[in-house]
Amino acid sequence: MNQQTPPSLDGAIGQRVHATWAGNLQQLNWEQDFLAPFRAKTDEGMGYVGLGKTLSGLIHAARLYGGEADELRRKIVGELLSTQEVDGYIGIYEPSSRTYKVWDVHEQSYLLQALVENAATFDDPKSLQAAERLGRWLIGRLSGGCLREVGKDFLWNPLATIGLDRAMDALSRATGDPAFAAFNREEMGLTDWFDPIVEDRLGEVCGHAYAYIARSLAQLEANEESALPAATQAVIAYFRVGGGLVVSGTCGHTECWHSDQRMDGKLGETCTTAYLVRWSEHLLRRTHEAWFGDLMERAIYNALFSASDASGRRIRYYAAGEGKRKWHQGDTYCCPGNYRRIMGELSGFIARPHANGVAIDLYESCRLAVPCGDQAVNLQITTDYPFANSVSLEVTPERPATFPLTLRLPGWANGVTMSLNGERVAASPKMGWLTLEREWKAGDRVQLVFDMPWRLIRGMRLQKEKVAILRGPVVWGADPADNEALGDRIAKVVPELASCRLNDDLRSATVRGDLDGQPVEVALVPYYALDTAVTYFAGRAGMGDENDHLLWLASDPIGVGEAPGA
Repeated sequence: MNQQTPPSLDGAIGQRVHATWAGNLQQLNWEQDFLAPFRAKTDEGMGYVGLGKTLSGLIHAARLYGGEADELRRKIVGELLSTQEVDGYIGIYEPSSRTYKVWDVHEQSYLLQALVENAATFDDPKSLQAAERLGRWLIGRLSGGCLREVGKDFLWNPLATIGLDRAMDALSRATGDPAFAAFNREEMGLTDWFDPIVEDRLGEVCGHAYAYIARSLAQLEANEESALPAATQAVIAYFRVGGGLVVSGTCGHTECWHSDQRMDGKLGETCTTAYLVRWSEHLLRRTHEAWFGDLMERAIYNALFSASDASGRRIRYYAAGEGKRKWHQGDTYCCPGNYRRIMGELSGFIARPHANGVAIDLYESCRLAVPCGDQAVNLQITTDYPFANSVSLEVTPERPATFPLTLRLPGWANGVTMSLNGERVAASPKMGWLTLEREWKAGDRVQLVFDMPWRLIRGMRLQKEKVAILRGPVVWGADPADNEALGDRIAKVVPELASCRLNDDLRSATVRGDLDGQPVEVALVPYYALDTAVTYFAGRAGMGDENDHLLWLASDPIGVGEAPGA
C-alpha cells in the first residue's frame, strides 16, 4: 500500500466518513445493484449505475479502515476486472449501444478514475492495466470528432462525458503516456475551454452547475502552473458578487445555475456540492486564499452533511433549504456515488504541506501525518468544531525542526486567542491566516479559541427582508416538527439575535423572537438536521449583516452571459 499510516478522524467529519462506510458502503447489495449489470451487458441506452463513483468511496474506506473494508474492495475490484472484454470495454451496454448512447462514457469515466486511484493507493498494477486498456478503447471510439456523437439525440448530450477529462488526466499522470493528455487537449478542448455561465439552461455545460464546476476543476488540475482560467474566474465572481452561492454553501437549482436565491425543492444537487467542495480545496491549496477555506467548510457542514442522515444509510439527491426534503430512492445513480466518493476524500483536506511547513485548513478532531521537508510532522487535533470554538493541536515532528505552522482564521471569526505550550502568544492574522514559525519539538501544543458569535445574515433577491441565523460556519434553521405550536408560521418569526442560546449538547439551540407582536421561542437545529426546512426568518429594516463574509451582491449580475451561439 503506497501510503503512510492513514489518518484517524473522530470529529464531526470523521463521524460522517465512518457512517458512510459502516452505514452505507458495507450495507449495499453490491452483487445485485452494482456488479450484475456489468456482467449482463444488456442495456440498450439510458442505463446508469455509478459503480465507479461508489467504488472510489470504497477505496477510501479501505485506506482509512482496512479490515473488512479492504476485503470488500479487493472483491469488488476483482469482480469488476473480470467483466472487462478483450477490446478493453467495461460497462453495462450491449454492443450496438456502446459509447454513443448515454450514459456509457460517463460510467466509464468514473470507473477509470476509481481504477487509477486503486492502483496508486494499493500498488495494484492490474487495476492500472485495466484502466489503460479501457482508456485506449475510449480514445479509439471518441477521436476524430466522434466525441460529438455521444448522446447526440438526447437533451443531455454535452453532459454525457462529465468526468472524462479528469479520467484522461489521471491516466496520463499514472502511465506517463502523452496520448491521454493529448486527447484532453485536442478532442475535448480542455486547455482553452471557456463558456460564460448561463442561468436556467438545462442540458448544456454552460448552464449545468455540476458539469461546469467539474470541468473547471479538470482544467485547473491539467494546468496547475498557469493563471486561473477564465471559467474558474467566472465561477468565483458568480459566487462572490453574482448571488450564485446560497447561504448553505452550495449552488444551483434543478441542477442549473441560479442566482435568485431560491431555497426550495431541488436546491443544491449533491453532485454539485461534492464538486464545489473539491474545487474549493484545490483553489485553497493553489492560491492559499483563505476565502476558499471558508467556502469549503460552509459547504461541508451544511449542504454536504444534509445529503445524508446521521447513520449514513440514506442519501439525498437535493437538500432543500425551504420545505420538505426527500430521500433518493435506491443506492445507484450519480448523487449517491458522488456523496460516497467525496466523503472518503475529506480526510485529505484537513492539512497539507505549505511554504516549507504545514498548513491547517479544516479543524477536525483527528490524528494524521503531514510531509514536511524530509520528514513527517504528526498532528493530533482535538476539538468539537464546528460547534465548539476551541481547538487544540499537538505538533510532533519526527525530529526537532524549524518550520512555519499556518492556521486558517475563519472569515466569520471576530477574533482569536492563541497560546503555545500554555503561554499566550500574539495572534497577528494576515490575509486570513495565523502563522507560528519556530523550532518544533515533540509534544508542542497550540491552543486556539475563536470568537464565535451568533449572527444574522440579511437575505437578498427572493430572500430580501429576511434573515438567516449562523454561528461559525453552521447555518441554524427550524423544523416544524420541533416547533409544533408555531406550525407553518415559523418563517414569520422575527428573531432576536441576543437571545440565541446553544444547548448543552451543542447540537441544538433556541432563539426568542416576535410573531405578530407576541413573544415566542423557536427551537433551532443545524441546517443538515432539518427534515422540513425553514432557513430564513422574517427581518426588519436594517436588521442583520448586509453581507455574508462569503458573498455580497453586485449591482449587476457578474459572470453570467449567453451561451455560445445562443
